[in-house]
Amino acid sequence: MEHRYVIDYTLDGQQESLEVITDSEALTPEEAQKRVRAAAKPYGKTNIENIKIVTVHSADVIDTDPETSASE
Repeated sequence: MEHRYVIDYTLDGQQESLEVITDSEALTPEEAQKRVRAAAKPYGKTNIENIKIVTVHSADVIDTDPETSASE
């Protein structure tokens, strides 16, 4: 089963977020840090602070039918 996480962090003084989808039931702080560093590397950004992991709970089935969904 897929598990979704959002990693909130500060990169060079700017708030950022990274969505992670994994089969792991837990995302460790070390794994989160690795993922954030990998995402920031192509931009040459290295000052990463305030890493916070948020577990995203989503429905198994999302109703996208406009006739029956709750969204307007």
